[in-house]
Amino acid sequence: MSGELVAIYHAADKGGPMQVLDSVKAIPGLGLEGDRYALQKGSLSRWSPSKRQVTLISAEALDELESESVVLLAAGDSRRNLLVQGVPLNDLLGCSFLVGDVLMEGVRLCQPCKYLERKSGLE
Repeated sequence: MSGELVAIYHAADKGGPMQVLDSVKAIPGLGLEGDRYALQKGSLSRWSPSKRQVTLISAEALDELESESVVLLAAGDSRRNLLVQGVPLNDLLGCSFLVGDVLMEGVRLCQPCKYLERKSGLE
């Protein structure tokens, strides 16, 4: 399977603005350098910090939301770290995969959270 990394995002604080990055250092066991979850400042850090290191969303999922006229959601507003294209994300669950030269593991699905539902008006 191959796909494309389209964009990288992080936010230093929970609820803080997502910054688009050209590159970022991946820190084993923590996540992306400077990101709220690597800093243990994410809104869900207290429950499962080891399972929220890096989150992904597919460009196709955002396109589907828009085409169904459900909501227009910019990639950065999804609160996910990596925007990918051509990757069936559900197939990564329980698998190891590479993003660039970083080995990652699909640990769990990350359904839209209450925060994102409120922010996008889906609630």
